[in-house]
Amino acid sequence: MPRRTSYRAGTPCWIDCLTTDPTGFAGFFAELFGWTLEGEDGYRLIQGRSGLIGGCGRAPMGSGASAWTVYYASAHLPDDLKTLSAHGFRVVMPAWQAAAGQLALVACTDTGVVAGLFHGAHDEGVVVTAEPGSWCGTVLYAAPEPTAGVTPELLSTLLTTEPDAATNPDAGAEPDAATEPEVTADPLLPQRFSGSGPAGWAPVFGVSSLPQTQRRAVAAGAEVVDADAAGQALLRDPWGALVGLRELAHA
Repeated sequence: MPRRTSYRAGTPCWIDCLTTDPTGFAGFFAELFGWTLEGEDGYRLIQGRSGLIGGCGRAPMGSGASAWTVYYASAHLPDDLKTLSAHGFRVVMPAWQAAAGQLALVACTDTGVVAGLFHGAHDEGVVVTAEPGSWCGTVLYAAPEPTAGVTPELLSTLLTTEPDAATNPDAGAEPDAATEPEVTADPLLPQRFSGSGPAGWAPVFGVSSLPQTQRRAVAAGAEVVDADAAGQALLRDPWGALVGLRELAHA
């Protein structure tokens, strides 16, 4: 059972969905993945069969549609918000405290997609990944694909950047090759998918059988946006939020 115990700054570590119908959302994903929601109202935590999946809240009045948000790990949220603002990101919502931890929202002006920053109440964010019903990847649905600008890719780079030598005397020192950890691409970092329609995030959830899960989702009111031969599909749930499905080889 894959579990995450920590997230490197600048990598996706938390997801939540603001939905226009929390009751319908709970029933749809309970049937699809066996999820349950903790809490009576407000911002609730999504629990899968093996642990924490993410968060869920009610969409603001007048927002029109449900949407998922992907949050990037932040080592120090106030400082990171200042850095992102200086590089052209617009702060949509300053830091607030939720059940999962401290959260904030910024707008990526290349697409209008809103991304989040997360500083958790615990070291981990989402605990269970890459098993059926849990988060195993991220799609950024946007068109056209930009080559530069205020993008989620830039956001990740800025959050990963170490403090400069003016404020950190050790920042300019050469790393010790014997102790420097190897950094590999995180599987939760977003992949671009170009398509028509509103831009947005689609967290990708693992499934044992893609055809079977896709049929059940469509029968419950979801719409297929795209499907490929590589075992992945992109859907809109009955309330308009994008969600991905990926067949897991080991499931």
